[in-house]
Amino acid sequence: MRVEADTSDSTEVAVTRRMPLENLSTDEWEELKAQYTKLDFRDCADQGISKGLEKIQDRKIQRLFMALLTF
Repeated sequence: MRVEADTSDSTEVAVTRRMPLENLSTDEWEELKAQYTKLDFRDCADQGISKGLEKIQDRKIQRLFMALLTF
C-alpha cells in the first residue's frame, strides 16, 4: 500500500507499507480469506474499526486487518 505525499505541502512525505503474504501456507491463506469474509465494513464505518473486527477470532489476523484499515 502506498500513500503519496501532497506536492503542495513540503512537510508531507510518501509512505509505503509492505505486508508480505507470499510466505503463507495454503492453509494460512485459506484461513485469511475465511476471516476476511467476517470483516464487517459497515460496522467499521458506522461504529469503528474495533467493532467491525469483533467477529474475527484470530488476534494476528485482527492486527493485520487493523493495520491495513488504519494505514
